[in-house]
Amino acid sequence: MQQSWADWLRSALGCELAGHIVNAVPKNAELVVFADSAAWGTRLRYALAGMLPDIAARDAALSRITVRIQARCASAAG
Repeated sequence: MQQSWADWLRSALGCELAGHIVNAVPKNAELVVFADSAAWGTRLRYALAGMLPDIAARDAALSRITVRIQARCASAAG
């Protein structure tokens, strides 16, 4: 099975930023990366801007990166 975008980005970015990626999904020509807070989202935007050639090499259809904020859901205690 192909590695997910979120997992691929986490391995490429390193520990400090990796823990703040909630998810990443391709949508049309855009890779949408979800960060867990606005502060980390800003840091991810800067880091991902430099990775656009690597992202395009992995999927030539992707030409843009967008970072959005999505809080992590707490696990439901059962």
